[in-house]
Amino acid sequence: MLLFSDTPPPVDIVVDLQRRSPLPRIVPALSTMLSGGDRILGVIAAPANEPDLVVEVVLDEAPLCAAILTWSRNVLLLSIVISLITGALLYLVLRWLVARPLGRIAGGVAEFARAP
Repeated sequence: MLLFSDTPPPVDIVVDLQRRSPLPRIVPALSTMLSGGDRILGVIAAPANEPDLVVEVVLDEAPLCAAILTWSRNVLLLSIVISLITGALLYLVLRWLVARPLGRIAGGVAEFARAP
């Protein structure tokens, strides 16, 4: 109530971040990401350094939705880059440790077959 000059807008959904388990925190984030950002959120949390204090924030969901979508896109792109680098390194290591020695063995067997 301290930051509003008028009455706060009606809250469409309340998100309680005081619970410590991950599932109750993931579900509202996915709901925000998929909703399109047309709701008013009421977020309740307790600061880590003052557990007796409870803070409630009323905010528009649109900027939060945009930030979550940007973060999700960045995580996806980073995951793709890491997967490509890992795949390339795995391919090079397998080629160097497996394919080259097997190629030498096959060449040796073929040479032995021509002149035993």
